[in-house]
Amino acid sequence: MEENGYSIIKRNFRLKLGELDIIAKKETILYGIEVKYRKNIDDDFHPLRGMTQHKFRKMKSAMNAFLSSNSEFASHSISFCLLTVDQKGKVDFYSELSN
Repeated sequence: MEENGYSIIKRNFRLKLGELDIIAKKETILYGIEVKYRKNIDDDFHPLRGMTQHKFRKMKSAMNAFLSSNSEFASHSISFCLLTVDQKGKVDFYSELSN
């Protein structure tokens, strides 16, 4: 991610109300990122299917908690994303998730 212009702000941000695997920043956008590893990524069980409304709400709650204690990011736009990795090291980035 860093080679693509993202700055990693926090890894493994976990609270009882939710979690974010990575919080990153690029320009004026703050990204809440869920990371999923799968041995094989295929259409039968693609990690995007795991991004349920419940999971998305937990990601939003975690981001709100992060922002409440990190006011320097208050003016940033927020985006939620999914990063998938397979056993061969192939990485895919799905940006602007909504649910």
